[in-house]
Amino acid sequence: KEQQLRLRAESAESQYRAILESISEGFVFMDRNWRIQYANTVWARFAGMAAGEFLGAELWTAFPGLEDTRFGAAYRESMETGRPLQVEDYFEPLTRWFRVNIYPSADGLSIFAQDVTEQRIQRERLLISEKLAATGRLAATIAHEINNPLEAVLNLVYLARTSRAQ
Repeated sequence: KEQQLRLRAESAESQYRAILESISEGFVFMDRNWRIQYANTVWARFAGMAAGEFLGAELWTAFPGLEDTRFGAAYRESMETGRPLQVEDYFEPLTRWFRVNIYPSADGLSIFAQDVTEQRIQRERLLISEKLAATGRLAATIAHEINNPLEAVLNLVYLARTSRAQ
């Protein structure tokens, strides 16, 4: 009976790991002492490390400078309050934008991370494009508003010239 329970637990753990390896988000779980207990390959790729390279390491040691970022503050807040949080910010050491969802539990924190750098770049480009289009529309409106009185003046000048000639 005990053997069956152990086998079922190992099978369930294997299934959970397979699921976490198949998702497109980076995933990391750390215990209440900030020690990394599991990280999937996407998380490792984000960090530029091998998948098992930082297992057992303290989060703040594995990622120097993280503690003083919005991510570090959110991790601490979530661990202390027990509330899930979401943060999107630029992480300078990796020169990327990340959106992280933080889920606390009695055992520690589960963190799902998405690299949203390309989305941010596209959003910036769209914003610049919209600003340029608005500037173009404003310039066209101003040109039209200036052109109408200018046409009237030119017509009067023409009439004045032609009427003197007669």
